[in-house]
Amino acid sequence: MSGRPTRILFVCHGNICRSTMAEFVMKHLVREAGREGEFEIDSAATSTEELGNDVHPGTRRKLEQAGVPCGHHASRQMSAADYDRFDHIVGMDSENIVGIECLLSGMRGAGYSWRPLPAAEAAAADPEHKVTKLLSWAGVERDVADPWYTGDFDATYRALAHALLARARGRDAARHCRRYAVGVQGVRGHPPLDQQLAHRLQPHAHQLLGRLLRRERRVRRDDGVGVARDGGRARA
Repeated sequence: MSGRPTRILFVCHGNICRSTMAEFVMKHLVREAGREGEFEIDSAATSTEELGNDVHPGTRRKLEQAGVPCGHHASRQMSAADYDRFDHIVGMDSENIVGIECLLSGMRGAGYSWRPLPAAEAAAADPEHKVTKLLSWAGVERDVADPWYTGDFDATYRALAHALLARARGRDAARHCRRYAVGVQGVRGHPPLDQQLAHRLQPHAHQLLGRLLRRERRVRRDDGVGVARDGGRARA
């Protein structure tokens, strides 16, 4: 390894469901590929709603079912300082992107409902094009549903696993699915993220994807419905 590690921050509303799931799945992928020293992976929230809370039990159970180690994480709200620390800041849905842009612009608040910035201010908040939405990694312009509301941690896991492995498979993925051919501008002397992950993980990606999805199918077949729903209450 040469130079400093690539730093990735996954972001969602509360930092207990989707972003922590993405964090631990990505850590698992790079660890399995023997490349964990080349990445720093973390997660954060756009709000203070779950400040200090650990990973949601539904996320923890889903990762356990999938064979992905899940540690502990205290929810935190991201700040403008994260822009200098991380090379890639990855939101789960369009509202997350709005919150990320507001926080990067220096705004402060509980973050229950951020208002979109004018286009010029949003662009100024991300001058190095570090901010992306996760499913764009798989060439899909839609949101990762929040299982805090839906209770469907299975669907969230499948979306995250496909997006992360799509990026890891890089150009090879484009031959299998054109939607995977999405580029992200390189920052601070780093090549685009798809090139980084393809170079570091591509020899392992098909094996890892097969392992994740085979286990997912087996779990769904064994228990019929997968993870019990943990949602049902409305966010403040």
